[in-house]
This record gives sequence, structure tokens and C-alpha cells, in this order.
Amino acid sequence: MIFRKISIILILFSIWGCSTKKNTWLSRNYHDLTAYYNVYFNGREAFKTGDQAIIDGYENDYSNILPVFESSDPDAASVASGDMDRAIEKGQKLIKKHSITAKPKKRSRNNAYAAEFYSKKEFNKWVDNAYVLIGKAQIYKHEQSLGIRTLQKVVRDFPDTESFYEALIWQARAYTDKGDYIGAQAALESYDLGGNAPLEFYADYMSTYANLLLAQEKYVDAIPYLNNAVLNHKSKQKRLRYSYILGQLYLQNDQRQKAAESFAYVAKASTDYEMTFNAKVNQASIIYANADIAVVKKELNKLRKDKKNTEYLDRIYYAFGRVAQQENDEAEALSNYRKSINASVDNANQKGLSYREAGEIYYSNMDFANAYFYYDSALTVINQDYEEIEELKERHYGLSGLIDHLLTVEREDSLQRLADMSQPVLYAYLDDLIAEQEAEQKRLQKMQEEESMSDAFFYQNNNTSNNMGQTGKWYFYNQNSMGMGKMEFEKRWGKRKQEDNWRRKDKSKIAEEEENDEDQLSMPDDPFGGQNTNNPTQEQSSEDGESQNANESFTVQTREQLLADIPLSDSDRQASDDKIEAALLELGLVFMDRLQNYDKAIESLEELIARYPESSSRDEALIALYNAYRLNNDEAGMLATKEKIENEFPDHRFVAYLNDPDFLKKILDKKEQESKSYEATYEAFLFGRFNEVISKSNLAISNTNEDSQLTNKYLLLRGLSYGKNGQVEPFKTDLTTIINNDKESDEAQLAQELLKHIEEGKTPVQGTLFAATPGQIGSQVSDDLDVDSLKQQADFVYVEKEPYQVVVMGIKEANLNRAIYHVADYNFSRYLLHDFEIQEQRLLNGSSIVVIDGFSNRVEVMDYFYGLRENPQFFGFDKINDNIVVLSESNHNKFYLSGLVKDYIQFFNKYYLQYANRQELEKVMRKAEPQEQDSTPVQEESSSEKTVIENKAEKETSTINPPNEVEVGNAEANKSVGETEASAAATTTVNATNKQKEIIEKEQVTEEEPVKEEPKSIYSVSKNESHEVLVVIRKTRIDYNKLQKSFAAHTRNNFGADQKVTLLDLGSSYRMIKISGFANADEANAYIKSIDKYPYLTRDIARKEHYIWSISSSNYKKMTELIDIEGYDSFFKTNY
Repeated sequence: MIFRKISIILILFSIWGCSTKKNTWLSRNYHDLTAYYNVYFNGREAFKTGDQAIIDGYENDYSNILPVFESSDPDAASVASGDMDRAIEKGQKLIKKHSITAKPKKRSRNNAYAAEFYSKKEFNKWVDNAYVLIGKAQIYKHEQSLGIRTLQKVVRDFPDTESFYEALIWQARAYTDKGDYIGAQAALESYDLGGNAPLEFYADYMSTYANLLLAQEKYVDAIPYLNNAVLNHKSKQKRLRYSYILGQLYLQNDQRQKAAESFAYVAKASTDYEMTFNAKVNQASIIYANADIAVVKKELNKLRKDKKNTEYLDRIYYAFGRVAQQENDEAEALSNYRKSINASVDNANQKGLSYREAGEIYYSNMDFANAYFYYDSALTVINQDYEEIEELKERHYGLSGLIDHLLTVEREDSLQRLADMSQPVLYAYLDDLIAEQEAEQKRLQKMQEEESMSDAFFYQNNNTSNNMGQTGKWYFYNQNSMGMGKMEFEKRWGKRKQEDNWRRKDKSKIAEEEENDEDQLSMPDDPFGGQNTNNPTQEQSSEDGESQNANESFTVQTREQLLADIPLSDSDRQASDDKIEAALLELGLVFMDRLQNYDKAIESLEELIARYPESSSRDEALIALYNAYRLNNDEAGMLATKEKIENEFPDHRFVAYLNDPDFLKKILDKKEQESKSYEATYEAFLFGRFNEVISKSNLAISNTNEDSQLTNKYLLLRGLSYGKNGQVEPFKTDLTTIINNDKESDEAQLAQELLKHIEEGKTPVQGTLFAATPGQIGSQVSDDLDVDSLKQQADFVYVEKEPYQVVVMGIKEANLNRAIYHVADYNFSRYLLHDFEIQEQRLLNGSSIVVIDGFSNRVEVMDYFYGLRENPQFFGFDKINDNIVVLSESNHNKFYLSGLVKDYIQFFNKYYLQYANRQELEKVMRKAEPQEQDSTPVQEESSSEKTVIENKAEKETSTINPPNEVEVGNAEANKSVGETEASAAATTTVNATNKQKEIIEKEQVTEEEPVKEEPKSIYSVSKNESHEVLVVIRKTRIDYNKLQKSFAAHTRNNFGADQKVTLLDLGSSYRMIKISGFANADEANAYIKSIDKYPYLTRDIARKEHYIWSISSSNYKKMTELIDIEGYDSFFKTNY
């Protein structure tokens, strides 16, 4: 009994002696031992398990350069979230229970070792490892900022340990994932300053450095680092991955033999079948110096015949195509790319690459129509993360402006050839064509009948087999039924991957209506097009589209119908020639401006000049031809074209431009001087110095071109001054002259109103316009800009056929003159025949804008807009956002006087930019024109803005009223004609003088506006009602499916399976991710807070317009019906 008591006492003393508050030899060794085996080991194993789960679950995209670390992908890393949480928990537990920071008792020894030992901050040798483990797990969870802070503690507190070096490496990885390449570079450069870094981290350091360089697209620089990682890494799995990436980098850098050697190593050593296969294909498809092509093809054929590679046939045929291209056998290459496309079942990215390579062949051979169709198909299926996606989109966009014009020339030429035939020959040709169409129709009908019979036989046998022993079983429990159903499906549609909306060609438009076939471009085989197309992607129609009824897809036309398209009369022939002229000119400009193919531009323009020497656009064609020769560095062509322009158009402005290097500067200087003179005249008018106005106007009118926009403005000022001086007849004369000069101008509209008052027997009131003090002038002007007036001016309208201007905003003062010069130079080289007016103005907020005026309609201004938008450097912009808008005449005063710039930008984006380019807009407008009869009210997104679409008929019969109409002699108004004139003049010419704007701004600041009652919100606060979380994004180029998957994984890991994550369209301009299933507002808001905690969720949309809201079910219905983004955003910020 006594011994038992003694044993218990000894055990208790031992435990007390091992407390972390005491630092003894026993306590240190006890906690070292238990920290490792009881805690750290389990945390490290959890981390390894999670790391392997990421590697095993990661889907490599072999069409792009593989990422060095699979965990860099947030979606892939999400599978290890639970393991990383466990690793963090174990690390924190170790630090909490086993950290020893108490100093040990000092002994008599006084040497360097003892001094170093007593100076330590931590006496448990596993604590630094625990901090590193926590930091690594946080980085795997994509909590990079937390991970960096954790590892910084290791760097700061444990400088003499191996953990110090490991922490720096992982810091660099975290900084790279965040996109902070400077931080990553600093961490890596600090790694081995003392030359004491342990060798065991050398391979990790090299791979991390390579990862940083690849993230910055410094592919060549990354090669030596990745090579060192391959040579020194202990993990065979890592060595193989790095070797594959190394092969991709060598291939991209055209080091073919080294690339082949790297892929050969992977193919021989890898146990991952997909990686092995891709390495073999890449190795076999690389032809380098001394390579035996026969051996290469033999290897590829072995892969093709192997049954295990059936699902990879698309990759094999793609490799055959690359080999054929390297042999310069383009026909064989095209054949193999088509085979690759047909063989591709569930590898959309590979299908996109095959489409693109085929498109490149057609493009290099200047078969632009087929090139466009293949590029178009590539964009339909290829992953948006594809490294060269922007280059592909740019090429596709350039060709999109070309195809319509190519087809126009080809079609009209064909029709004209038919028109030149004698009647008997023409009729015989048409009869043969009709006979061919009838034969084709019969063939299709017969095929359909055979399919129907085959289907009947199939179903008869199917029913027979179903009745044999399977009676009473539901279809999907009946194995015979399922097998026959699968055979029938594959018979009709081929083998397909399992996915939603599998019958749709374009999965990115699932939420939209299916496109009308008439909107799709086609390449006609014959001049009558439309019945028989040669779309190069049509050979895949059986797998990309729905089968069509033969009678619906093929219609036989009569001879009369075919004759209707042939230009047999003189007028029809002239119309056909006009189409060809316009198309050839546009072809030249598109080749020159968009595609930089100057040889083809010269060819098109030369053909136009030669075929149509009397063309009305000959001067424009010659100017464009001169510029094409200039850009092509062809001095002989430039000289010859210059001589033609000088001989045929000696008075043309372009001749002066060619012969005078300072011509542009002189024009700009002259315009600036004219603008200053007008400002001075207008200022004199405002201050009532009417005789001075008349004198200055007389001088200006005599020295100004009749077609100058300032002429009518001077006439208006002079006429109004005559009226204020009591000189009625000259007052009427000037108003009449204004109307005769340009009936559609703002000045003419005002002149008509004033003449109407004169005809009614009213006379102008003589005397000063305002009391000649700045304060009173400001008061008068501000009266014209009352709240009701501004509210009316916010009603923007959309009109197609009226004058337009382009407005460029947000230009820095230092860049203004340079911007005007660049635009003028651009206009001279591209639009010299158009007399565009360029001027600097200021908005009510004082910001400077550049206005380009002189466009006659919407089509003309949007064509100019798309061209100007491609040149942000003109204005000192990095890129064009909402800096450029187009402005119709009806919206001038509303835009300039209301100050509602943001509202107009929303209006512009919705009604002008809902189509990708001018060609798309034109197609929609052509289809809409016959249906336009009445005004159509349109609900704008902004609750304060009422938008109206006006049609052509309304525009022709309507007039633009001045913002402040005053009936002279009306007792209620009690204002004179003179006051009406002054107010109207101030409105009409408000943009001409900075002086007046300053007065308006001053008055707006100083004068107190009436208090306006805030409108009541249509939304209600119901926080106990069920809620959803919405992530709303303005449509842009991001991978929405990837974003949805990220939110789905986050929701599943952190909130369970009760919530549903869906991707939806919100109107034409927005998409949203809806997370539903929250019982109330608190649960929804908790979800929003979790989004803030995981920044990787919003990484792709962080710099794009987006909103994150919680919203009740009732408010959701209202918001989605109205598409009220701003309204609900304001409500959410106020109430949530």
C-alpha cells in the first residue's frame, strides 16, 4: 500500500514538472515528444491527405500550359477544405498546449551555446513547424492574407530554423496566387541571403520561382528554374508534372528536340494514363531536325489503333494535322482537323483548337469566309481560359466586318453574269438549277422515308423484346428497353457526353432564345444563296444541331422567283453596281483598319477604282488607297495615287493635307480662334452690348464659310440683337436666313418659334437682356434651369435617323490638345470626305469633353464609334470604359443641361451597346423596320428616367421645342418676346461659351433649391421572410460556369446541401448567381459575410461591376420583373 502511494506521488510530481509554465529538461522533452506524436503528426497527415486529394481530383487541361501547383485553382483546392481545417486545428492545438516560452533557470555555464539557448523565444522544437503547417493549410484554403501573416511570424521569430526557409517559399506561393508578384519576388530574393538554406527545399524553391515567372507569362525565363526542379525534386509525381510543363515551354519556344525529350521521359515514366497519352501524342507530333517523319506517323497510327484511345481520337487526329502542317500538306492537315472535330465527344476545348487551326489555314490562304466560320465555331466551344482567346476573338471580330461585303460582291457578280446571258441560255440554266433542286428534295424525302421505316422496324423489334419476360417493369428498370433506347439515341445523334442542353450548339446562351437561322451568315454556292450553303461547320450539323425536316430545310423555287433576283433592268443593274461599289470600298477599309492586311486592301480599292471610274466614292477610294500604300511602305504606289488625287480632285482638302505638313495644325488653330471669337461675341450678348454683337457678327459671318456650324449661331445672335435694338425687319431677315441654311438645326427650330410670334403680331421688347451684373445674369440663367425643367430633360429618346455626335469624356486637361490633334488626324486619314467638326466643351460639372459632330444618322455614328473605340491612346486612356458615347440631336439639351451624365451612359449602354458590333445591330434593325408604326415606351433601368423609342414617322413630323417655351403676350407667363429670345438663345448656345457655364455653376451652388420629397420605395422590409442571396454581374468576359461551381462548392462545404445555387440571366445586360434556401435575412447576411471571408470567390469579378445582396422572395419578384438594379441596390444599402 505504501509503495502504491509513493508511485502516485511520483507520477503527480512528474506531470507537474512537465507543465509548459516550467522550462526544465523533463518538460521540454515531454512536450517535444507529445507535440509531435499526439498532434503534429496527425495534422501533417491531414495536410498530405488533402494535398493528394487535390492532385487526384484535378482535371488537367492539356491544351494549355499546366499550372505548376494544382492547389492554385480555388475549385480544385475546395475538395481539401476539411483536411486543411483539421491541419489548422492540430497546429493551433500544438501551439496552445505544448508551446514553452518560459525561460529555464540559468546555470553557471557561460558560453556562446548557453547564451544562444537562453535567448530563444520558444523552447518546443515543433512550434515553428506548427506555424508553417497552419500557414500552408490557410494558403490551400485560398486564405492567402491569413497564411502570409502566419508565415511572417515564422520568418520574424524563427530566423535560424529550417522553418524560416520553408515559410519564405510558401509566402512567395501565396503572393503569386494573390497576383502580388512584387511581394513574391521579394520573398524569394530573401530566401538564401546568408547561403545557409537547406538543400531539402531547393527543388521547392525552384518550382515556386518557376510558378511566379509563369504567372507573369515569362515562359522562357521559367525554363531553367523548372529544369532544376525536375533534377532535384524527391517526388516522382512532381518531377513528371514539371517535365510535362517543361516540354510545353520548350515547344512554345520552338526548341522542338528538347520538347520531344521531355515528353518522351513523361511517356515512359508516368503511371497516369491521360498524361502518358498526351505526352506520347505531343512527342509523336513534334518534327525537329533529323526527325524521321515515317516513325512519327507510325507512332501516331499505333495510338489511333489502340482501343483504349477511342475517346482520345480527337487528340490523335489533331496531332496528325499538326504533322501534316509541318510537312506543308495543308489539304491533309484540314482533313485531319475535320476528323478531330467529328471525333470529339466530350472535349470541347480540343474541338475548339481543331476549329481554330483549320481557320488559320483558311486565313493564311485568304479564304476569309471559311476562316470566319471556323473561328466562329471555335469561339462557340473553346474554354474562355484558353491562353490565346483574346487573339482569337480579335481575329474573329476583324473578319465579322468582312464577310457581308465579300458575300455581297460575290453574289452581285454572279447575278450580273446571269443577267449578261441571252434569254434562252439563262432560262436553260435556271431550269437545270430547278431540276437539281427537285432531285435533291426527292433524295432528302427518300432518306427521311427510309429512316421512318427503319424506326418502325426498330420499335417493332423493341416492343417484341420488351414483351419477352420484361412485362410490368418500368422503362428504366427494363434493361432491354434501356439498351435499345441507347442504340436509337446514338443512331440519331451519335455518342455524346452527359450534359444539360446537349442539343444546343451554343451552351453559353442557354438562358436566351434560340437564334433565328436567318441571322447566321452563310456562304452561297450559287447566286441565289439561302437554299444551299457551304458553311464549313455544317458537316458537324449532325452532332451540333437538331435534325431538320427535309421539306422545311429545302424548298424548290420557281423560275419567276429566281428571275426576280437577277438585275435585268437598267435600274436593277445600277442598284447592283452600287452594292458592289460600297462593298469594295468597305472591304478595302476593313482590310486596312481591322486586319492590317494592306495587300488585300490595295487589291480591293484598286478593283473599285478600275471597275467604276465614275464612282461617286472615287475620291474616298483614292484617299484610302493612298493610306493603304503608305501603311504598306510602298512609295511608288503612294506617288502614283497622289498624282491621281491632285489631277482629278485639285481642290480637295486632302491635296492640301498632302502638300502642307502643318495643314492640320493650321486648321486646329483656326478653329480655336473662331471658337474664342464666338465666345467673346456671346459674352457681349449676355451683357447687353448689342451693337458690339452686331459688329462682331458681321465680321465673323463675312469671314466664315457658309457651311460652318458657327454661321447660324452668329446669325441668331445678330438677329436677337437687332430685335433688342427694336430693328424688326433685320431681325426677321436673319431668322429666315437661319431656317433657309439648315431647317433641322437647333437654331432653325428656335427661329421658327420666334417668327411665329412675329407673325402673330407680337414685337420684340427693346432694352438690355439682363441687368449688366454677373449676379443678375446668373439669376436669370438659373431660372431657366429649374427642377421641373431638369426633370423633363431627363427623358432621353432613341431616334435612328437624325444628326448625331460622338462625345468623349474623362480626358485629362493635359491630354486635351493632343486628343483633338489625334482625332483630327484620324478623321483626315479615314473619313476625309466627311466634314466632321471637332470641338472642346465642358459639362456642368466643369469636366472637359471632346465632341465630334457631323454624323447624319445612327448607323454612320456607330460605325465611327466602333472605330474610335479601338484607339484609347488618342485620349490618354488605357482602355475605353464608359468614356465614349454617341448623342442624338434630340438628346443634346437633355444631356448638356441636366447634368445626368451617368443616367445617359446607362441609356446609351442599353439601347446602343446591346449588340457586339455594327453588323449585329444592322441585322436587328433591318428586321425591326417593317414593324415600326407607333411610339414604343421602354422602361429604363433607372427609376428616375423615362425612355421613349421614337420611330422614323414620328421624327419626320415632330419638332424640337426649346427647353423653355414662353408664349409672348400670355397673361399667365407675363414675359416679352425679348425675354423669350434671350432665354432660348441661352439654351441653344449654352455649349459655346465657358463663361456662361461658370455662371450657371455658380448659381447652382449659391441658389437654394426647393426640398424634394424622396420617392417611396417599391420594396418592403420583411427580414423574417425567406431570403435569397444574389451575386449580380454586368455581362462581361468571364467564365460564369466556373464562378457558379465555386459558389456551389463554397455553399456545400460551409452551409450544407439545403441551399441551391443557380446561374440565371437578368435582362439583357446582367447575369446572376442565386443562392436560395435561407429561412430569413440573418441567414442570408451570414452567407454574404462568408463571401467576404473567402476572397477567391469574387476574384474574377472584383474589378467588374457587380452587386451582392440578400433579398426577400417578394422583393426578388419585383426586382427581376423591373430589372431594377440601382433601385434595389439603394434599398439594400439602406435597410440591410
